[in-house]
Amino acid sequence: MRRSSPLLALACVVALAGCGGSPGVDAPDGSTSAAAVSASSAATSSSWAGTGWDASAATVDIAFPRTLQADRKIEVRLDGVVTDDAVVVGAMLDSPRFMPTNQVAENVRIFDGYTTRVRVPLGAVVCDPPDAGTTVTLEVSVDGVVQSLTLPAPDEVLAGIAADECAMKAVQDAAPVAFGSDATRSGTDVDTTLVLTRGTAAGDVVLDSVAGSVVFDLAGIDGAVPTTLAAGSDQVVVPVRLSATRCDPHVFAESKKTFVFRVWEAVDGAAPAYVEIRPPAALQDLLQQAFDECGSSSRSE
Repeated sequence: MRRSSPLLALACVVALAGCGGSPGVDAPDGSTSAAAVSASSAATSSSWAGTGWDASAATVDIAFPRTLQADRKIEVRLDGVVTDDAVVVGAMLDSPRFMPTNQVAENVRIFDGYTTRVRVPLGAVVCDPPDAGTTVTLEVSVDGVVQSLTLPAPDEVLAGIAADECAMKAVQDAAPVAFGSDATRSGTDVDTTLVLTRGTAAGDVVLDSVAGSVVFDLAGIDGAVPTTLAAGSDQVVVPVRLSATRCDPHVFAESKKTFVFRVWEAVDGAAPAYVEIRPPAALQDLLQQAFDECGSSSRSE
């Protein structure tokens, strides 16, 4: 459901690319997600007389770089603006696929000939959206005067994000899975549980497989995965082990999904589909200790 909301300034950054450090130049972001492919949409004609500002040829792209995926932020990329002195002071996404959000912003200066990048957080996904277009509204300060610029935005990236999130929501509604509250650490290993609970699913739910992150492996203990939550049962507890497998500090620092793990479930005989889960704070602390132990062992060798 679409609804209007006040536009507040949104935290955002002008990207500095590798071509001599020029502000706002596009640079490869390393994203491998299909949703990270940008699509372009032409702006409606707009010119603010007497300011040196001309947005009649402006376009916006929407991208979902890997570096922003863990925080559920998209990158709005503005091109084609002619300006002597302009700063983006706020932004808002209006999409039928996501509830609106607002956030206080940093200032983002617009430079002629360069891409201006604004990071916008996504609201809660809407899994049965109305048929409506997507726009981005930018609040821009031109020579000290703030005005709004609303541009039609491409929908392909947002459609991909929403499809993935709605698929995961369907699985979690059928049989939510989460890390248990008990955990113990031994060196670089942390033993804990996955708790699979019946939701809307009527029949068997198979916890089919699990996958770790860049830093931590995740596996069932003693063949505990796969396991089945049988029809008529409300819950099953699955023992699992998390192990620190990458010990170099730069990998931990650069990983954007260090504590994001995947679990595949097959619900009522359907093909397995994955959900992403995150450990609670206490388990994250134990994983940090396991990583530190891993690093200490590597340095002593």
